[in-house]
Amino acid sequence: MENLVTSFEAVLPLFLCILLGMLLRRIGMLEESVRLSLNKLCFKVFLPIYLFNNIYGIKDIRQAFDLKLILFACLGLIVAFCVLMLVIPRVEKENARRGVMIQAMFRSNFALFGLPLAETLCGEMIGPTSLLLGLTVPIFNILAVI
Repeated sequence: MENLVTSFEAVLPLFLCILLGMLLRRIGMLEESVRLSLNKLCFKVFLPIYLFNNIYGIKDIRQAFDLKLILFACLGLIVAFCVLMLVIPRVEKENARRGVMIQAMFRSNFALFGLPLAETLCGEMIGPTSLLLGLTVPIFNILAVI
């Protein structure tokens, strides 16, 4: 039961933020132009600052560096991308939709949801997660361009 409560406490704040955004949009308090501006601000300013701050705040880089975790995550991303590059063209005949489908399937919300969850669950001990995020985000971006 304790694990269920801990999980609930970790996920609830994220869920409430999403719910608040949906509510504000539905009642007309969040217009499309404002939403687009806030989205751009969050992704281009706040998220990079958040990622930098988490990596900068690692007290012992040697302890946080987990080569097996980093290799597993990076190779897993690349393998998943390659498999999707082989499978999706056989499933989707319309070329314009292939890239969107591949990106939607391999790209994660790790930066938006994974790091805050890790922070909630692990507190100060999120060094490996922060380093992993710092390495996987560029891989996501490179693969997304491909």
